[in-house]
Amino acid sequence: MLSSIFKVSYIIPKVLWHVAGMKRIIKHGKRAFEQSLKENGVPEEIVTELVKEFVFIDEIISVQFLRMIISQEKNEIK
Repeated sequence: MLSSIFKVSYIIPKVLWHVAGMKRIIKHGKRAFEQSLKENGVPEEIVTELVKEFVFIDEIISVQFLRMIISQEKNEIK
């Protein structure tokens, strides 16, 4: 049992570190995408809409989204 506690205490920070890295990469990609659209002369309205679609990926990994999923699962179990 003690061994499993050490494994879990190692795995959880490792997973959180990877999730944080994915979020950082997604945010960097979003900024680069938005900047390249603006540099190529795409109208501001279209840039805003396209960036909103790109941000959806970032929302999937967000803590609020995960909390919403967990709370829905708890409600379905009851």
